[in-house]
Amino acid sequence: LDEAEHGVIYFCMGSNLKSKFFPEEKRNAFLKVFSKLKERVLWKFEDETLPNQPDNVKIQAWMPQNDILAHPKVKLFITHGGLLGTSESLTHGKPMVGIPIF
Repeated sequence: LDEAEHGVIYFCMGSNLKSKFFPEEKRNAFLKVFSKLKERVLWKFEDETLPNQPDNVKIQAWMPQNDILAHPKVKLFITHGGLLGTSESLTHGKPMVGIPIF
């Protein structure tokens, strides 16, 4: 995080919704947009590989969400809008883009 010159976007859809099960066209749409960003993207992705993963996207099955949201380089949280993530994001003053699934 510290080395992200242009900041970080954190993308997490919670613990119940597994982004590895997103339809391929949806996953590719996210990747296409993310690849055009100068920011780094941390994506909570529950598989070891992500086809077509751009260089600026890092995946991991689990991430310390509260610590990430507390980091000064994090510019945006993309979330499903769950209570815990929303509370943590508000606590740390991070803007959110909500993708309500439930």
